[in-house]
Amino acid sequence: MHKSANFLVVVLVSAFTGFIAGGMAVDTKDDFAATPKPRGSHVDLTTSEVQSFDSQNFAIVGVERSEHLAGIKLEGRVINMTSVTFSPVQFEIEVGGEARIFSISQISPGDSTGFDVYIPDLQPEDAKYGSIRYVSGDIEYYAT
Repeated sequence: MHKSANFLVVVLVSAFTGFIAGGMAVDTKDDFAATPKPRGSHVDLTTSEVQSFDSQNFAIVGVERSEHLAGIKLEGRVINMTSVTFSPVQFEIEVGGEARIFSISQISPGDSTGFDVYIPDLQPEDAKYGSIRYVSGDIEYYAT
């Protein structure tokens, strides 16, 4: 039982360390070289294929990049792969060190909804890969 208590303390300290790092995941291979990692799941922004994220709860598909003003515009669809409705829901996408949060009013179970995000001061050739994550949303479900 003593070992379990120590493990719990380590988990709590690790969670607290992630919180201190501004919500970023922290790689603690050794105590002296904690390296921040991108939040969310890695995505390839050069393909329009289905790419799942957030532990397979969501996916993006049909991603297109285009020059827009002084940056890029990302367009695509988010697929809700769960059995509940999210209304509204927010996601964060990070590309080239710039993060943007976008909202979708509602995504029904098994359905998809379009999104578009503008990221200033970024060229399409610098926006080939990024990360995306679920931020928040209200869940609607029906009980019998």
